[in-house]
Amino acid sequence: IVADIRRQQIAVEDAINMPMPFQYFHVMNLMLMINFTLWAYGMGMYKSYLASIIFVTSLLIFMGMKELSACLSDPFGDDAVDFPLNGWIQQVWMRA
Repeated sequence: IVADIRRQQIAVEDAINMPMPFQYFHVMNLMLMINFTLWAYGMGMYKSYLASIIFVTSLLIFMGMKELSACLSDPFGDDAVDFPLNGWIQQVWMRA
């Protein structure tokens, strides 16, 4: 039973350490750029100045969401936005 649990832990660790496939990253970026291009054309054809404001706002939101998802894809790393896991474990051991 212990060996099975350890094998499952190793499988989870291997899945976490596996980076996002290179092709998936570029396909996602291509889809995003095609989407932005179509939005730019569509909103550029409007006869309102408000369309450009809406386009820039949506552009900032979607690019921000892309950057946020990249930062939060590994919440247990060493980046500034990651969880302080070592500190939490030390606090748990001190209180136990």
